Amino acid sequence: MPVSSIHNISYYLYGNPDGEPALFLHGGPGAGCFPNHARFFDPSQYRIVLVDQRGCGNSVPRGEVQENTLSHLIQDCESLRKHLDIEKWKVVLGGSWGTTLALAYAQEYPFNVGALVLRGVCLFRTKEIDWLFGDSGGASKLNPDGWKIFADYALQNRQNVSSPTDAGGRKILYSYYDLLLSQDPKIRLNAAKYWSSWEMSMSRLQLETPYNESKVHDSPNMLAWEGSTWAYKNETDHIFEENLDYPNPVEVVKQLRKFATNHGSSCVIEEDNLAPARTIYGQGEKQQKTFQYPMHLRNEKKLPIPVQNILTCFYSVNNARSNEVFGVNLLSKERMSRIQSIPIIAIQGGQDKICPPDSALDLLENHISPENVKVRIPLNAGHSMYNPQIAKEIIKATDFFISK
Repeated sequence: MPVSSIHNISYYLYGNPDGEPALFLHGGPGAGCFPNHARFFDPSQYRIVLVDQRGCGNSVPRGEVQENTLSHLIQDCESLRKHLDIEKWKVVLGGSWGTTLALAYAQEYPFNVGALVLRGVCLFRTKEIDWLFGDSGGASKLNPDGWKIFADYALQNRQNVSSPTDAGGRKILYSYYDLLLSQDPKIRLNAAKYWSSWEMSMSRLQLETPYNESKVHDSPNMLAWEGSTWAYKNETDHIFEENLDYPNPVEVVKQLRKFATNHGSSCVIEEDNLAPARTIYGQGEKQQKTFQYPMHLRNEKKLPIPVQNILTCFYSVNNARSNEVFGVNLLSKERMSRIQSIPIIAIQGGQDKICPPDSALDLLENHISPENVKVRIPLNAGHSMYNPQIAKEIIKATDFFISK
């Protein structure tokens, strides 16, 4: 489906053509969709729509950053709804970056979204970008060996970096920006290898848990917010009203936060020292430069384009100090008021180091109608939506909304 003079996006239809419409939004940014993503919905009940966002998957041109902003992606979701003659999405399911897009789309078009299922909540705020990619971010403290490899490669292979010397605590991120968007395909691929290795090392990192690990498999292994209070549950949804072997659930929720200073792993960048986003496209007169690199690659056949690395870095660089990505702050009171009537189920791994539990908890705390929000935290699960506990919770959530 053409969405601009540059971009064509690919979409995929699964399930029952007469079923309730459901939209799946992939992560990354730039990860693209796979047939397995349709399996989170009951194919007999749902008309399932997967979409490759601009520049990734089978959407073309691959890796294109021109006319590729959050606002563009929001409009693509709405254009696709109209193109498929869908009155209203029964469910929008987003994972990781896909939760950013799902929330932003629902806030822009609240009457076109029936419910939200959010896995690995990401709000693309300043603290989230600097947690994972900041020079002194929390992730660099939790995983110093992995960070050293990641940072050393960037510093040893820096290109013509146009950012300030200190880059507001984002020297490494900006260095990768120039490497990943280099005209040289070998430079891009080498940088992508180190970028991917860093993210994978964080995804696999195991942390000490604030609960009794030895009993977690045959006792409460999940924290759940059901609209009014936190409680321990197990996989069959049995509520553990009292359990002397476990700390108070409210205290465990606090300890799951990674951005807090008491962990010694917080992002220590002061907000006033953050550099502004370096390059914002599609902003009219505010546009800083015209970047032709991905257009140049349209006819390049020799080496692959590391799309996810490019787009993740590009969107990360375009996070501004005001917690905005391309001008959008998802937690602003005005935007949150638009979705107060939309039921949300958030599924968050307690061991997630890519998108730590802080964002899911902040979403709950900033929601105007918390009684419309359910949060499910499998305590031992990480970031992957294919983790058995996470996958089970996603399916339970989509089944729940089809019954409504």
